[in-house]
Amino acid sequence: MFIFDTCQYIVHRYMHHNKFLYRHVHSHHHRLVVPNAVGALYNHPVEVISDMLGGAAAFFASGMTPRTSVWFFCLVTVKTVDDLRSSDSGELVPRSVQE
Repeated sequence: MFIFDTCQYIVHRYMHHNKFLYRHVHSHHHRLVVPNAVGALYNHPVEVISDMLGGAAAFFASGMTPRTSVWFFCLVTVKTVDDLRSSDSGELVPRSVQE
């Protein structure tokens, strides 16, 4: 998890820092307004590939088995959704959408 999170953090941070990548790639992620945390998974295809490379790095660096990797990537998906839910108000549906 450390390797995956580190790769994802570095790429995400760089996408915010580089104006070209932010404007043409990463801004797609910030444009989506959805009433649930699953929107965290909405990304530009280039960003999806960069996330996959981070996952591949974690897979190969750890030497996990294919069966373990299934559990790992399920956990990563749940963690991604929970991270966004937790970073908002802690609610699955923000109050602004409920009103």
